[in-house]
Amino acid sequence: LREKEMEMAGQEGASGEAEEELGIYVEMKDLDDVLIKDVGDKVRSTGKAVCCIDISKQASVFLRYLDTNYVNCLSRNHMDADRLRRSIVGSVRYGKPLILDLMDVDIWESVCFDLELVKKGLVDMLLDGSILKEENYMSLVKESDGEEYHFTKFQDDRIAKFRLIL
Repeated sequence: LREKEMEMAGQEGASGEAEEELGIYVEMKDLDDVLIKDVGDKVRSTGKAVCCIDISKQASVFLRYLDTNYVNCLSRNHMDADRLRRSIVGSVRYGKPLILDLMDVDIWESVCFDLELVKKGLVDMLLDGSILKEENYMSLVKESDGEEYHFTKFQDDRIAKFRLIL
């Protein structure tokens, strides 16, 4: 869609200065294709996290009930260091999106603090995608996580499906 719009703008005689678009409006019916299935590989090709600004208040509910690891950032229970760690490792291991729902509240600094309690530098690893390097995600695995999280159980095709959605 973005490529088509840029092509149309070029045909209409653009001024020559291309402005980088910071986001795209997505209808609720297309949210699964854009965020989860990543039709066209646009999200994955950036290698960065996705920030979903939900003006309808429906995306949060939709994402909560998909096959994702959903973290309500206002819940002290969800933000417990061990639970956060397990959510991240599980998302990487099973190739699921990790949803950090800020619930329309300006708590990013608090979320970063909680993530840094799990592992120093974790925020940067999640945002730039370097969490997908074996040494990074395996540093979060504990022996108590069981055999399911042995390094041989992590498969490249599943790991590649991981994404962070804020």
